[in-house]
Amino acid sequence: MKKITTLKEVHDMFELLNIQRCDTNAQRKRGTSVYKLPHDLCYPNGNTIQVKFAEYASGYVRRVEAGYTCWQINKTRKSDEYFKDYEWNKDFTKQTWTGKYRKSNRTERILIPKYEDRMIHMANHILKNHYQMKAGGKTKYVIGEWTKDCMVANAKKKDKEDWKKYVTLNHSEKYMECKSEQTAQCVKPGLCFQSSKDEIAVIINGHRYNLS
Repeated sequence: MKKITTLKEVHDMFELLNIQRCDTNAQRKRGTSVYKLPHDLCYPNGNTIQVKFAEYASGYVRRVEAGYTCWQINKTRKSDEYFKDYEWNKDFTKQTWTGKYRKSNRTERILIPKYEDRMIHMANHILKNHYQMKAGGKTKYVIGEWTKDCMVANAKKKDKEDWKKYVTLNHSEKYMECKSEQTAQCVKPGLCFQSSKDEIAVIINGHRYNLS
């Protein structure tokens, strides 16, 4: 896949793919620009969220979504950090520096100081992760409203089926023993279920009702 290399190519790509700028006046004053993709991200449960990306004067580029945590998409690098090494006294009431330092390895984001470079990085990330058909050996699709509605309906249907299985298992003869003389499943005080291979009985306030 060809990579974006200039700011003009970024603007041409955004116009071609209908990626629109959507930042507020307050964000512009802070040097922040936000862009939204023309399609939403759909989760397995059918919920959808609008996909947005933002670049900041601080050097960060992030994927942002209303009500959700932002994801930094800057590249990373490993760096070493040193901290003073302290030791406790015998009573564990005071710490004293040992004169040594502890080394810590951490991962930090590489800031992008120039606006043009931030926009180019954002554009290439969008192409790679939201428009490239093959990624990691898997094909990505943008789904329509009809497909989303089918996913929601199927998820609800499966929830009902799982609930029926749960109720059936919890009312079988291998579960709890009721306070009555017979083996049963107590759902709440005064309401018990009893089962056998041939019939199912419900005991309500001491009265037994057989269900075929």
